[in-house]
Order: sequence, then structure tokens, then C-alpha cells
Amino acid sequence: MKKRAMLAASLALTCALALPVGAAFADEPAAPAVKTDAYGNVITGSKPQPGWPRLSGDIALDTMASIVSSNAGWSVEGGTVVIASAEGWWDALSVSALAGSEGAPVLLSYRDSVPQQTRDQLKRLKPAKVVIVGGEAAVSEKTAAELAAVAGSDLKRYVGADAAGTAEAVSEAVGNKSEYAVVATAGTFHDALSAAPFAYAKHAPGVFHPARRQPVEHDPFRHRE
Repeated sequence: MKKRAMLAASLALTCALALPVGAAFADEPAAPAVKTDAYGNVITGSKPQPGWPRLSGDIALDTMASIVSSNAGWSVEGGTVVIASAEGWWDALSVSALAGSEGAPVLLSYRDSVPQQTRDQLKRLKPAKVVIVGGEAAVSEKTAAELAAVAGSDLKRYVGADAAGTAEAVSEAVGNKSEYAVVATAGTFHDALSAAPFAYAKHAPGVFHPARRQPVEHDPFRHRE
């Protein structure tokens, strides 16, 4: 559960937070290159390098696929998959409690198209349920239908009037499963990201609070209307 919680946090922002491979000791000789697949997973039989492993890819969507398909990721078919926008961070970080309560990975989608990396994971996992977080500004109805068709499963959407409303809708869907709740500023993603592993592991619902003294032109809620 702890490993999945950490993975879910990295996936919400689609960045791998790890030391460079081979950086364990400065004077240590470089190890032979490890063979990896298209998603950065170590191919069985290749010699592991010293230091922390890296889950990464050429772009954020490749990193997402690397995390979800890693040895510590998700492999069971027939579960739940959560879909969030790849074009904004609010929805991806508001889903931690929901994903944790369902034991689900978070996959990313564009508003008007389904990335190939997401298609590949849906086909691999064959989920029984696909949950979209966010309105049509995040994932259009056409794209939602495409996601359901690729997965071959039922589809559900949680959405509010804005980013904060969507976070509240997700929290209501999770229900009273935890003694904790997470409140983070909507001004930046940093605090919400740092709380994501906790929210995932504890099924703790999260809400966004507008940043104090934030100029109107930089208000993320206003941009999502």
C-alpha cells in the first residue's frame, strides 16, 4: 500500500522523483547500461545499476505509463481506472482519496483525444470501471466515449462547477471512509502534491482553498470556468 501511495503521488503530477541511476557514490565506477522497455521498466535479466531506480519517459505521458506498468504498479484486470486531465493539475491531485479507496491508478487524457500511452494501459488493465474526474473542459464527451470504448467498460464522471467543486464532488463520492481530510491551497500544486500519498493511503478526501491575496488574473478557479 505504501509503494502504491508513493506511486500515486508521483503520477498525479506525472513526474518521477528519484535520484539519477548510478548516483549512489561519486567515486563508484559507472555500471553497465540496463536494458529497459518503452516505458522505462527494467527488462528481466539485465543487470541492475546501483542507486535509486528511475521511473521516467521522454514526456510526462511516458512517465505515467512507466509508473502504472512498473513492478510496483498495477497489473490486475477488472478493477477501476481513474482518468484526469493531462492539461491541468487540479483534478489529478484531487483524486488521490478516490484512487486510493478503489486501489486504482490515475491515467491522463487530453480534452479532445486519448493519448496512445493511456490507450495502451487501458487495453492492458481491462478495467471494469472508468472514472473521469472533471467536466468537459477537462475531458470532452467525445473523448469520454472513446475512453469507454477502448476500455470496454462502464463510465462514470465526477464534476463540479470549477476545480474546487470537482474536488468536493470527488470527496462526496469517497464518503466517510477516513478520519482525516486534506485541505490545500489552490494557488500552487506543491502542497497538494506533498499530501497526495497520505490522501491515497488513508482515503482522506481533499479540498482546495483559494490562495490569500492572489491576483484575480491568476485565480485557477476563474480559469476553469
